[in-house]
Parts: sequence; structure tokens; C-alpha cells
Amino acid sequence: MNAVDLLFWLFAVLSVGGGLSMVFSRHPVSAAMFMIVSLVGVAALFVLLESFFLAILQVLVYAGAVMVLFLFIIMLLDVGPEAGKGKLSHFKTGIFGLLATVLLVG
Repeated sequence: MNAVDLLFWLFAVLSVGGGLSMVFSRHPVSAAMFMIVSLVGVAALFVLLESFFLAILQVLVYAGAVMVLFLFIIMLLDVGPEAGKGKLSHFKTGIFGLLATVLLVG
């Protein structure tokens, strides 16, 4: 195993770990930060593929500009970990989800 293989596995685990952490994070700002980590890992994988232009675009456009807009909207809307909770019970949410699935399949 050479250095390029080791770097590939490091950045691949960083990208997938950042994505999973983003999905399972309860706080929206932390989820956005984990998404930035995942995007930087993907940019590093582009560097390993010697696609430097795509790596720079990944960091500047996605991790920079788009994520700043996401964070601005999250902070503007004051979305917290308890946002949207307490309005519907889990039973009603499950019934609505099942109904929507039956309608879409039908």
C-alpha cells in the first residue's frame, strides 16, 4: 500500500464520515459544518485524481458560497434541534407517511 492509496482511504472515510455525521446530526448548524467537512474530503479526492480545477471549484463554490448561504438561512430562520417537534405524534406522522406512500404507489 503506497501513500496515494493511504490518502485515498483517509479522504474517502472523511467524506463518508462527514456525510453520515451530517445526516444523523440533530443540530442544523452542526449538520451544515459536517457537510463542509464532507465537501472538503471530496475536493481532496479530486486532487488525488489530478483534477485541480474541480477541487478548487468544489471548495470555492460549494464549501464556500453555497454553505455560507445555507448557514445564513439556518441562522435567519432560527432553526434549532427542537424545531418542528411536538406538533404531531409519531403515530400520526406514521399514518400520514403510509397514506402518502399508498397514494404514490397507486
